[in-house]
Amino acid sequence: EAFAARGKLAKTTPELVFVPTQAECDKAFGIRTDTANMIGFIQRDDPSRVYVHTANLVKCAKKLGPNYVKSTMSHELIHNLTNPVIMRIASDMKGPSACYPGVQKDLALTFNFDRIKAPGIKEAFSVRELIMEFGAEHFASKATGLSSYSVSYAPVRATGNKLPEIVGKDVFRKAVLGNDPVAYRKVEAAKALQGQNARTNIADQADKAVVVCRAAQAAVPFGTPLTAATLEKVDVRYWNESALYDTLEQHFHVQIENFDFRLLNAVDALLKRQGASPDFGEESRVAMTAAYRAAWLSLK
Repeated sequence: EAFAARGKLAKTTPELVFVPTQAECDKAFGIRTDTANMIGFIQRDDPSRVYVHTANLVKCAKKLGPNYVKSTMSHELIHNLTNPVIMRIASDMKGPSACYPGVQKDLALTFNFDRIKAPGIKEAFSVRELIMEFGAEHFASKATGLSSYSVSYAPVRATGNKLPEIVGKDVFRKAVLGNDPVAYRKVEAAKALQGQNARTNIADQADKAVVVCRAAQAAVPFGTPLTAATLEKVDVRYWNESALYDTLEQHFHVQIENFDFRLLNAVDALLKRQGASPDFGEESRVAMTAAYRAAWLSLK
């Protein structure tokens, strides 16, 4: 199916080119980037070769065994087979021959993941990268029966696994392996997945803001006598209330009434009457401290 989509290109296995030094690897890659951790790659304008960073492959093969080599090289060979759709994506990113209006924006949409929760993962990638890299991960696994060894691509696989479910396995295969333009257009459903990811991240950020704000409020409840130490805690409380309020106002406005923003509102009202604005700067410290004192006494 993939060879049929490539027209006159020869149905031959790409040549494996083993690159023994870092300098040669950088030269072969041809773009200024860090190739120190690369294992293999192809050039989209010449997919007849798969370049292999020899030292890195040997190191990983010794650690993980021969199945690592099968899995990793299969990923690169799938990139060779899917090069027509990779070229289509590259053309769409340039714009003049885009397959539909707004495709550049869709392909550039970014997925974001928390590396703190899962160390070593790729914490950000675009819809463009999802289509290309999940295609390679998915069909390499299908071909070899092996699971990918890549920790970095874990979120790519987890996100990509939803794509064939949404558009259908046949549509996804035709888009990625067959470079079918109708199927490729349907894979725009990846945009919907990016929207889900963005909403999840916003909700996570809001949850964290709630936890931090409530902790700051609990650290200095109303009625606590004002000292230099408690004033610092009031300052922390104010800015955490401000951060939470901004998040809720932008994304979850109806939830604002569920939280205690009396300190924030009182301080902001005092500053507004003075013609001042909240500020972190040292020059605003005196005005902010005076506002904290006045608001705190009014709220006890």
